[in-house]
Amino acid sequence: MPSSLRSKPWGHDGVAGGPNSLTILFDWLRTGDNYERWRSGDDKVGLYRELLGDFARHGIDHRTRSDANLMISHLQMTYNDAAKYAKAAGEDISRMRADDHSMSGWLPSNHATSGEDVDTGGFSPSSWKSAHVHPAPARSQDRR
Repeated sequence: MPSSLRSKPWGHDGVAGGPNSLTILFDWLRTGDNYERWRSGDDKVGLYRELLGDFARHGIDHRTRSDANLMISHLQMTYNDAAKYAKAAGEDISRMRADDHSMSGWLPSNHATSGEDVDTGGFSPSSWKSAHVHPAPARSQDRR
């Protein structure tokens, strides 16, 4: 499968007006006990088969088990980071409403005010880390 298909942003790959990969993933995680099953680590191969089946039902056939695992892990990691940040700032993340789509209070100010597209599907774990308010110490990235 060409890598150009797999690199399509999760939030912009819906087919014929259908839901995109990120919407399908969130819906799948909210259905039944899928999130708890994913967290438990039991039969992840079966879980990913179910999720990939949901993608396929909506015409999305370029996502892989690895793609799904990385995205769910990335979402969990960024949620954990946001919760830690909120706690340090004296906020209770459990008070956030699911229908509150404003991320301005949770993203660094350069992203919240720049007007750039901050679609989660466009971030990689490494780029998200660099966007944190309190970034990790810099590492040498040039290893030629």
